[in-house]
Amino acid sequence: MLSKDFRQAGRALRKRPGFTAVVATTLALGIGASTAIFSVTNAVLLRPLPYKDPARLAVACYDMRKRNVRDFPFSNVNFVDLRKGASATFEDIAAVRTQRGVVPGADGTPEQVRVGVV
Repeated sequence: MLSKDFRQAGRALRKRPGFTAVVATTLALGIGASTAIFSVTNAVLLRPLPYKDPARLAVACYDMRKRNVRDFPFSNVNFVDLRKGASATFEDIAAVRTQRGVVPGADGTPEQVRVGVV
């Protein structure tokens, strides 16, 4: 019974090649988009972070409301003071500065990337 259905579907698709192309293209785009979305979701949300106890990580920044500035980074001097003063509170403290950088791509063209200096 199933083979009869496949033969009938094959005959119908051969009679209308334009419709067949549209269906095949739609399926290919749908499968490709689903694969891409799953890959991003898996990499960003499902895999654990490559840190020990990621739930214990915290970010500290200045919050200067009078100047309407939020998430202002610590200066080097203030970071050293914070590190000395909070050694009993935190297990370890590290400074991170992010910026945009340009590196050569695989074909030699410049590519803009996000860089973190720790």
